[in-house]
Amino acid sequence: MAVNGSRNSMVGAYLLKKQGHDVEGVAVRLRRDGGGGGDGAPPLPKELVRRDAADTARIGRLCDALGVPLHVVHAAERHAAEVAAPLVAAAVSCRAFARDVAETTLVVDLLLEKARSLGADLIATGHYAKALRSRRHGGVVLLASDDPGRDQSHLLCRLGQRRLEGLVLPLAKMRRADVEKVARLLGGDFPPEDGPPPPPPASDPRLHGHVAGFAPGDLVREGNVIDCATGDVVGEHTGLGLHPGQVGPVLKNGQRLDGRYAVVNYCVLKEDAFVCPKDGLFHTHVLLESLETPPGLDVSASLEGSVRVGNRGGRLPCRLTFKNNGAGVLELAAPAPGLVFPGECLAFYVPQGGGDALLASGLCSYSY
Repeated sequence: MAVNGSRNSMVGAYLLKKQGHDVEGVAVRLRRDGGGGGDGAPPLPKELVRRDAADTARIGRLCDALGVPLHVVHAAERHAAEVAAPLVAAAVSCRAFARDVAETTLVVDLLLEKARSLGADLIATGHYAKALRSRRHGGVVLLASDDPGRDQSHLLCRLGQRRLEGLVLPLAKMRRADVEKVARLLGGDFPPEDGPPPPPPASDPRLHGHVAGFAPGDLVREGNVIDCATGDVVGEHTGLGLHPGQVGPVLKNGQRLDGRYAVVNYCVLKEDAFVCPKDGLFHTHVLLESLETPPGLDVSASLEGSVRVGNRGGRLPCRLTFKNNGAGVLELAAPAPGLVFPGECLAFYVPQGGGDALLASGLCSYSY
């Protein structure tokens, strides 16, 4: 069981024990205490490494109270290669990167590896989501949580069948109020509940300084900031600190561009950044790439359902049409404000008997 000292993970471990499982806890360290990510790896600021089980002493006390042995897995190098480096590459090219999805996938991979070394049959995490074997599709299908406000199924959307086959989600039928009730019974030193989802990591100024110190100099280029609507040059940029959807980017002279403008694109090779008045931005279609679906899903016909974009929260009604080579097109039932940016991860749901089934996930290549 992945344990990070949160209510979710410790309640999950408790429930599995009550069900008769032999439970062992695994705390995954994704960042060295000194801040480094490994030999030659970028030391991401700790605020940008969201799933690092840093306080292993406290986690150990919680596991001891449950009678759960604790194992600590150190994976700073893996995080540097599989999360930090792609995040830096995305920041340099003004693309989005689904950091939370990538970290979750990495943690599950590390759990599977530790389970094999321990001879364990299953792995478990404390996500609010369901995983059921589908007779219709012949594989494991994720479903949204019964608690819509806490649903985390989208974080698991890129796991694929190999990882889902051995995954148990003990909070599948739990709501937040249920978890808090059990946590009170357990006692223990739990941190405050998380607030609203954090902003995209690309918008965090700590990342900008990190990129400046790590990215190859020839990839960080100054250039013009151009108004898409008029073609006018409205300022200059330094090549750093630009991210998709950013409102009022900071210019080379240190001043912030008019807050009515949002960044919509940055062409590294041409060195130009493009902005548009944010109130005029909306989209009705999203082109997807790298689509993943459960085995046996009929992709010859369009599907009606709803889509969630990253951590934006909520879902929008839409139709998904599958194309060749892992591509697809999402058509929204009504125009949505803003844009979906290249690299953002989308999760597509269809109502089924047991709830809303997550039947496809993909990365945005373009929206309009």
